Amino acid sequence: MPWWDAMRAAKADRFLGKKDWRLPTRGELVSIVGKSKDCENAQQKRAVSSVFQSIKADRLDWIWSSSHVGDIITSAFVVDFADGAALINARHITAAVRLLRTNQSLASSEFNREFAKIG
Repeated sequence: MPWWDAMRAAKADRFLGKKDWRLPTRGELVSIVGKSKDCENAQQKRAVSSVFQSIKADRLDWIWSSSHVGDIITSAFVVDFADGAALINARHITAAVRLLRTNQSLASSEFNREFAKIG
């Protein structure tokens, strides 16, 4: 889904009766995947838990983050789960979404600030 829809879906999601879902930050996503430059072989390049390894077709390797690109309101970061690269993507382009839950954190504050911009 496009970034705007991903942000709205996170805010509206009530999975498992919880209402504190959000998009992860770029740093959180990169920490899950690991950086390909740190990997010694091809098998290690996807240092992702088996839960995430089902993501592999087309742009489904690209996961939206809540992290914006400076003052550019038309772009946000995606993280490529194939190699851990953080890429700048136009917010209207489709990418996959993986939500996180947090009650209180800096990342949650960042998500809420970004969400406030789109209403």
